[in-house]
Order: sequence, then C-alpha cells, then structure tokens
Amino acid sequence: MASVASLFSLNGRTALITGGTRGIGQAMAFALAEAGADIILVQRDESNTATRDEIINRLGRKAHIHVAELSDRKSVKEIVPSVTSQGWKPDILVTCAGIQRRHPSHQFPDEDWDEVSSLPFFFFFFFFFFLSSSSSTSSEIFPLAGLL
Repeated sequence: MASVASLFSLNGRTALITGGTRGIGQAMAFALAEAGADIILVQRDESNTATRDEIINRLGRKAHIHVAELSDRKSVKEIVPSVTSQGWKPDILVTCAGIQRRHPSHQFPDEDWDEVSSLPFFFFFFFFFFLSSSSSTSSEIFPLAGLL
C-alpha cells in the first residue's frame, strides 16, 4: 500500500510562484517544496532571499529567484520564456502576489484602486500564456491573492 506522502508527491515537478516571499505565497512555496517540487520565486528584486535559501538549505530542493515586475505586461510576458530558456520547466503556477494600499474605503484614491485592481488582470493573461507555453501535459494553476 502506498504511503500518504507518496500519493501527494510532487517529485519531478516545478512550481512558479508569485508573492512567495511572505504570507500565503511563502507558505505555499514551503509546502510544495516539502512535497518534492522545485521552486521558482518570481520577485520584484533579489533583496529577499530568505524563502529561496530555506528551500535549498532546510528542504533540500532546487530554488531560483526570477526577477520580474508583475505590474508591467512586457515583464510578465517574458517570465515563462526566460525561465524555460534557463532549463526550468514549470508545470505548477501559484499566483499570490498582490498590491496593498490602505485608505478608508470612502476615501480610496482612484489611482490606488486602478493599481490594485490591474494586477489580477495581468494574472489572467499570465494563466493562459503559462498554459499555452507549458511543456507539460499536466499543468496546475492556483490563483490566490490580491490585496487592497
């Protein structure tokens, strides 16, 4: 009889995760790595390496930081071609990145609303681009967060 861990094994899979430096995204990165997946963290810059370092050092999985500005459409379009040209083959996508702006609801500036609400639209485009360019016959997508 198979063990429970083997039933949920992600060995041989690679997850591409946005928003993986803290919160839900970081928890997902650790959980997927614990299940055996290698991890690509899409981040605005490389200043926060804690998640990547813990995945490599504590969990023994491969992990990579890919720098991209998720509010820029051109940058989003280049993510999958860039990571695949580096030899990564992502077949799991987890989108947890969000933009956080705090204002009383009756005073929420239009500019901030436009910025916060535009990110999910980029992700919808990214989902379809990811699916069409994934080399895997089986891809998983987990859209999770956007913040106000």
